[in-house]
Amino acid sequence: MQDCGRRGDGIVSSQLRGIAEVVGARSALRLAEHYGGLEGCYVPRTPRAEHPWARLIGLEAFRRLCWHYGGERIDIPRNAAARSVKSRILRLKGDGLSHRRIAADLGCTERYVRMIVNAGAGVDERQGDLFA
Repeated sequence: MQDCGRRGDGIVSSQLRGIAEVVGARSALRLAEHYGGLEGCYVPRTPRAEHPWARLIGLEAFRRLCWHYGGERIDIPRNAAARSVKSRILRLKGDGLSHRRIAADLGCTERYVRMIVNAGAGVDERQGDLFA
């Protein structure tokens, strides 16, 4: 299993996190980017180098995926929440970046960053994420 437990890897979907635990965060994100939103995708029992997923994530990662999910159908989540500006602002603020730096990095105003951060300040960390 790959280490994908670190925050800031861009994975917000618990389903995609499960895939990332098998193939690694980078490979899981590539699957989500190219095939996200597809349901019931068959994972072959025998990995073959010519399979489109093997070409996308690499044969070794594809072998791990086949070993873990082979013969099953899986849904590949879009991981869309990770791409939203609001979630990126909150993630970057959690990483300790200033409002100015976040605004410059994301191409928005400092005022917008403050508004999002202040709205998220009342979030109770004990609450689960409804969209994860």
